[in-house]
Amino acid sequence: MNKKALIALLAVNIAACGGGSSDSETKKDVSVSVNAGSDQVVDEKTTITLSAIAAPAEGAFSWSQTSGPIIAGFPAEGAEQSIEAPEVKQNSHLTFQVKYTAPDNSTASDEVVVIVSSVNQLPIVSIAQTAPTQLPSKYADTVTLSSEASFDPDSNG
Repeated sequence: MNKKALIALLAVNIAACGGGSSDSETKKDVSVSVNAGSDQVVDEKTTITLSAIAAPAEGAFSWSQTSGPIIAGFPAEGAEQSIEAPEVKQNSHLTFQVKYTAPDNSTASDEVVVIVSSVNQLPIVSIAQTAPTQLPSKYADTVTLSSEASFDPDSNG
């Protein structure tokens, strides 16, 4: 009887394991991920392209700006955004966050930092003599100079 009990116990254990499985019964545990791309360094007043990729496919992307000089157009929807870097007086950091919502409504987010480099152009200096009006000046004349025609081409100092 011990043999019969042992065989019955083994048979129950083998049956409880379920034997095999079919593909229609297995569920895949898919995690949601998003990548906002590599950090970038760009010159002021040039195009910045933000491009995100995510898994699983067919979800929705939403971009927001979380720091730096404010750029119009955010929040924005879509995997790719093209914007113009702002004019800056000194190098500035912009941080953007992309939030990805998968078809099953699970979410993931990532950030990308864009460093905007200030490209300062030197001022154009123009000095002109305004007095005396008759040239050349004589030894005892008081000479008046004007820089009124000087200007800063990038207008931000």
